[in-house]
Amino acid sequence: MSFPRQVRLLRQLQTFYPSALTHNTARCLIVKLILESPLTTAISLLNPDGTTVEEWNYLCSLTDCFSCILCSQKFIPSELHPVAQKVFISTLLPKLNAWIEHFSSQFVSRCASAPINLQEFPFVLFFQSPLGVQLFFRSWETIEESSKFLLFSNFLSVCSFSAAFELARLCQDHNTRSKTVRLLCRSSPLKNSLLRSEFYEQFSAIILQENPDDLVYGLVKECILMTGSPELVRLALKRMNTLLLLCLPRHPEIVNKEFCLQWTELAERYCCQEDWISLLNIICDFKSCRAVIHKECSEFLKQQTHSRAAKMVGIKLAIQYDPKSIVPRIKSLLEEGVCDLLLLEALRLATTFGSVKKLVVSYPKILRQLIDGLDPNSSLIEVNSSAIILYNLCKFKVQKAENEQELQRLRSMAEADSSYAASPEDEQVPTEKRIQAVISLQILQKLYILSHTHLSLNELIPKILVHVASVRGNRPELAQYGAVRFLTKTYFTERFDFNAAHALAKILISIAPQSIFTGSLPSNRAIDPICKLLLNSEEKNSEYPVLLAKFESLLALTNLASMDETSRQAIITKSWTAIDDLLISNHELIQRATVELVNNLSLSPYCLIKFIGESNSGPEATRLKILTALSDADDEATKLAACGTLVQVCSCEAGCKALLDIYSDFKFVIRMLTDENIGVQHRALVCICNLVFSDDEVILAGLNKTPEALLTLRTYKSTQRELLALKEEALSRIKSLTKS
Repeated sequence: MSFPRQVRLLRQLQTFYPSALTHNTARCLIVKLILESPLTTAISLLNPDGTTVEEWNYLCSLTDCFSCILCSQKFIPSELHPVAQKVFISTLLPKLNAWIEHFSSQFVSRCASAPINLQEFPFVLFFQSPLGVQLFFRSWETIEESSKFLLFSNFLSVCSFSAAFELARLCQDHNTRSKTVRLLCRSSPLKNSLLRSEFYEQFSAIILQENPDDLVYGLVKECILMTGSPELVRLALKRMNTLLLLCLPRHPEIVNKEFCLQWTELAERYCCQEDWISLLNIICDFKSCRAVIHKECSEFLKQQTHSRAAKMVGIKLAIQYDPKSIVPRIKSLLEEGVCDLLLLEALRLATTFGSVKKLVVSYPKILRQLIDGLDPNSSLIEVNSSAIILYNLCKFKVQKAENEQELQRLRSMAEADSSYAASPEDEQVPTEKRIQAVISLQILQKLYILSHTHLSLNELIPKILVHVASVRGNRPELAQYGAVRFLTKTYFTERFDFNAAHALAKILISIAPQSIFTGSLPSNRAIDPICKLLLNSEEKNSEYPVLLAKFESLLALTNLASMDETSRQAIITKSWTAIDDLLISNHELIQRATVELVNNLSLSPYCLIKFIGESNSGPEATRLKILTALSDADDEATKLAACGTLVQVCSCEAGCKALLDIYSDFKFVIRMLTDENIGVQHRALVCICNLVFSDDEVILAGLNKTPEALLTLRTYKSTQRELLALKEEALSRIKSLTKS
């Protein structure tokens, strides 16, 4: 049948699509199309035993038995490809699958028993079809060990894309992957076949995902042996790029003097210098290997004056052996004006040095290129490297606890790494200037968007934000441009991230919560992680000391407690266990912040319940005793906050009675009223008013048991009109009670 006729039939089929498979007329057209097309021999699939050798050879000559055969005809217009694919899948493919199943046992036995020609039918069909791969693993227990090596070697040698995809899919299963790994480990020829396969990357991504040590080490050794064939030197270098990343952590001895000299000589002989330099770049990521590279390859690297990759290797070596040369090396790369992956990697490593941070900020064009290059199409490496560079630029020199500083010093000495050395550029003012430069470029907003597709950013961005938010003046801008919404998104609410919670707390210290939290963003989204921060006692990945994080979390919660009753209830529910502990903290600032939080929470009846118990021996009474003691604290802010909470306790009859149960009188108001702090005096007067305006006889009797309080009130003097007004109001009430 001519191709114009074939196209006309396909166009007719298109009019029935997508119901073509059920319509009688369409079915007739499908059959007619197949019977009269160049694929007439395919109909022999209906009768496997009667198919001639010529017909089978024709089928096997097709590029891929599981691709759309009709679509491979270039004469068919592209808009008809969906119809042609439907024809093939519905009519030919089921018969092809049935045919392979029909001969499954013969395939396995014939392919495993004798030398075969992989280009002849039916073997090419077996090794190039997904069903062949399935049959191989399905028959695993019945195939002899030697036959397994032969069959698998053939698959690696001639499999089609679809067969390779099926092999990779099956190896996702742990048992199948283990079988494959064991097979590869026991055969050097199989390793060689895997390394040479055009589908190596597809296979290795699955087979090596658990980093099987014996296999990875064996593949590296096989790569070295491949250099005996000149045409395979470049391929061997390419394969080792990924293999050494997996192998060197456990086998650094692979990189030795002989290894370096051999590959340097091969690279120069076969003009593979760039491939060898790329491999050196990977090797230099491992501290244990850098000494060998520094000693054996320095001369070779010096000769590669025009190679940017060689400059990168030089920077990695300089970090350990020549820190003073890092700035000129980085400057050389920056002056080239090329913002590529290599520059990103160099800056990612070198911006741990204060002098390099200063240098990078002095090249705004490069920074702009770095940011402009970030978009949804950017690779994971590009995005992560950019985020790490920004983190290094924004990071403050955090004063850790003394024991943490000592550990860091010892770690630096052990690693012989000067990147931790103190630098003037790491001080407060230079760091703040760099942060302002970063914020002005609006990079953070870009990172928020990219975090939806690059999940690793959700670990990096909070580390950046916790430093940026350390500058008080940045907090309104961070809130305005979405930092709070980012830090309270589902990713963080479903898991606890110390730095995210700390950054959120820093921002909410200085921002009116009413301006941020609305119906679409309830305050509870922020309260939950900040309360968890209070309960957290240790976090290895924290950017700041845990104690500072707790202090700033208390300040943020105090601010949130001023918002509404819903917020106060949420804070009480989620953080009261921590509040109980922190009220008696021996750290003055922590205790002060806790008492101030309780003062704001005391506006809620749910908080007052925590202090008002049914007896003077329960936990509520203990809290009330602590609160009364804190109302006489040496720290003025703590004392004011505690007195403020006592005012709220005295605002209800149950609170006054709870105090009477413990102390039997109200002598604490005498101490408050005679305090030098006017704020404390004010709170004392309000407490007295609360007491004298009570109608409960028990409370009034308790007041009468404290005659010193009345005497102190009558003799109280102040220059504050508001305080004198409260005094007169209380005395007037006492006078009326006396008359009655």
